[in-house]
Amino acid sequence: MTELDYEELAKQVAKLYAEKPELAFKLFDWLRKYFATSDDLKQYIAQSRGQFQELLQEINKRFEENRAETNKRFEEINKRFEENRAETNKQFQEMIERFEESRAETNKRFEESRAETNKRFEESRAETNKRFEETLKRYEENRVETNKRFEVLDMRLEIMTSFMDRRFKELALGYGGTFEGFNKTILKKILAARGIPIKAFNESPLHFQDPDRIVHPHTTDVEINIFNEKPPIIGEVTSSLVRLDDLNTFIRKIQFIEKKFNKKFQRFFITLFIDDKIKEPCQILLTKYAIEVATLE
Repeated sequence: MTELDYEELAKQVAKLYAEKPELAFKLFDWLRKYFATSDDLKQYIAQSRGQFQELLQEINKRFEENRAETNKRFEEINKRFEENRAETNKQFQEMIERFEESRAETNKRFEESRAETNKRFEESRAETNKRFEETLKRYEENRVETNKRFEVLDMRLEIMTSFMDRRFKELALGYGGTFEGFNKTILKKILAARGIPIKAFNESPLHFQDPDRIVHPHTTDVEINIFNEKPPIIGEVTSSLVRLDDLNTFIRKIQFIEKKFNKKFQRFFITLFIDDKIKEPCQILLTKYAIEVATLE
């Protein structure tokens, strides 16, 4: 029978119960022999319990067997792991030993190399110091020789300057005056040739007061060798120019006089010669401040 046949049968039984209710008791009596009684149920439960206990025991037995097998396998795994770890530790220890041997060898080579380098450095430094000492010794010998030559040159220069001063003073005295007077006479002739007649320059140096100490920081006195106000002329006379400071002092005298008289002066610097060591910077200053120079050179 299909599921639809059972449904149809159930509908007909229900219709029959509705028409004849007494059939329900008959049907119950008839079907009761096909259903389990309470005793049957108790027996079934007891039987099921026994089967369950047997099943449980079987499960526990299998679990224990499986656990034992699992433990056995874990023990084998642990054994293999320990063996592998021991082997790994052995290999690692061997590697450390080889590394230590290599490091010791490297350190040994490094120390040998450093010792050799230090030795070479010390040898090179000793050689350099030796050469430096030899160079310094030659320099000192050369400096002594150079100083000696300069001393001889300075002596000769002093002798020549003294001789020339004496000769020019003798020459000036031949003209009836001093060395400065002789140069003033020469300057008058130069100016006369330019159409600038000068009756006479001051016979002796003139002195001016410089309260602001423009010329000399240590004194207020300013000495001018050659001075003429109309026309404005200022000059310096010296036998030789060997220091640049002497020229700078004359430049400050010019600035002082021009400020004092509020006019521009013609400027002259008269000397027998200018030292070669200061010729170039002297020429720069002479050009910058429009100073005419008269020398025997």
